[in-house]
Amino acid sequence: MSNNKPNNSLLYNFAHVLLPVLTLESPQELYWNINAVSGEQYLIEIYQKLAANMDTEDEAIYKRLKLSKRTLLNDLELFLIRMPQPKTAPEAIFIAIAFRVEKQLPLKRVVSVRYFTLERGISLLDESIEYFFCEWAAERKHLNYGALSDGKEQTFLQAINQKLQETS
Repeated sequence: MSNNKPNNSLLYNFAHVLLPVLTLESPQELYWNINAVSGEQYLIEIYQKLAANMDTEDEAIYKRLKLSKRTLLNDLELFLIRMPQPKTAPEAIFIAIAFRVEKQLPLKRVVSVRYFTLERGISLLDESIEYFFCEWAAERKHLNYGALSDGKEQTFLQAINQKLQETS
């Protein structure tokens, strides 16, 4: 386990401060940037800017950020960000940003956005690793939906699908 305090961690600040603020306060701009061909590069660049602002850098870390796009529930565009391996709780393993968009030629207009994380946690009973499904909502409210069975991408996507169906 790392000795870094989570609030001082670059990974923590990227997933729990910078990206939720961009998502919730500027969803249209974020959508255009990550939906572009260079979407992954955009994420790397904002990660590097955060690292510079925090006066820390780990080139190997930002090179492991991976972005992929999926469609959920027929009308949601989901961008899945695979984070570098977390070293401590509550750093994120995955981030998922779900955009509901209206097609207004020539651009798509963001109607709503949701920001989910799969976070590394530590059991209070035996200090084993746990995986928590969370969401950042309006007014920077952090919602914890509880532990998932594992930290796998498919498990995270299933939890997101279920949460979106519940709230649609």
